[in-house]
Amino acid sequence: MPSKQVSDRAKADTSVRAALSENEKKIVEGVLKQLGLAPEVISALLQAMSSTLESATGTMVAADTAHMNELGDDAAPRVERDQQAERVADELSALRDAVTVAYGAPALRTLGFDGRTPVDPVQLQLLGSQVVENLGKWKAPGPSRLPGFELQPELWSAKLNAPLVSLSSALESVAREKREADTTLVAKNRAIEDWDKTFSLTATILSALLELVGERELARRVRPSRRRPGMTQGQADEVTQVTEEPAPANG
Repeated sequence: MPSKQVSDRAKADTSVRAALSENEKKIVEGVLKQLGLAPEVISALLQAMSSTLESATGTMVAADTAHMNELGDDAAPRVERDQQAERVADELSALRDAVTVAYGAPALRTLGFDGRTPVDPVQLQLLGSQVVENLGKWKAPGPSRLPGFELQPELWSAKLNAPLVSLSSALESVAREKREADTTLVAKNRAIEDWDKTFSLTATILSALLELVGERELARRVRPSRRRPGMTQGQADEVTQVTEEPAPANG
């Protein structure tokens, strides 16, 4: 489904090109009568205006579709990232509890814990990696408070490493998808900007030609709206009318 800014512009394209087609004969005859320009010249101009606008619209719609499709691809990597982040958080919380009970809260700092376990996936990945590194050189600060229990750094490193590797991969996928979405967004915005220039020129010339041959109301309606970019004045009038209609009375 196209974005609203593109669908509004596509509607403007339809209105302007329909007005070009339906009034071509009248414009050609009127310009010949008033300005003496050859009919084939004016006819070629009108057809070129229509085809140029149609081409710009096609490019814009294609760029919008590409961007929407790219955004749709982002969901799976984000779900995977959040799932792996939750696994890392669970393991860190379990390790935190074990160290606190067995050796006391001050021992947490020797592993890199400081404050609450973060929620942000990137921060979780950084903390998890730091904890694994510290586990590799960790020594108990004293005897365990729990008889028969000693923290096993190798075991906890292994438990953390698996979700950390998966989280790191998921973060890379999310970052890649964001870069790709940024690229398609730039292309979409450039296509809209190019379309706006083509539309403004086409609709302005058409409006002037319609005015010249006496179609004043149609000339006003196909003119580019000053208040609503990407719309004809006729579209803008319809939007204003809808937004200003009073709500139905209750009862």
